[in-house]
Amino acid sequence: MSVQDHVKHAVQRSALGGVGALFTIAGIGFLSASAFLVLQAEYGAQIACLVLGGAFTGLGLIAIAIARAKAPPPERPQSPLIPLAAAFLDGLNEGMATRRQAQADTSAGKAQI
Repeated sequence: MSVQDHVKHAVQRSALGGVGALFTIAGIGFLSASAFLVLQAEYGAQIACLVLGGAFTGLGLIAIAIARAKAPPPERPQSPLIPLAAAFLDGLNEGMATRRQAQADTSAGKAQI
């Protein structure tokens, strides 16, 4: 699949998502109007406005809280050089320890002669 195909697919998905969002907004508008008419008939216009205003404000605050919540940072992939560097340092330390041991053995042998 080429880059053009990926871009074309992404544009189509975005366009369909936008149309879906517009229809959803229109549906919420009609449902809100219906809820207002039902509440107005039962409790009056002021109560209907208070209930719907409180509901939308609450939903908005919940959405803002979710949007502001921090996601855990993604785990950083370990570089393949880190184990290599650790192995190199282990070998270097072992080599230095061997050299110190050999020098100690050599100086102990000279002291006995």
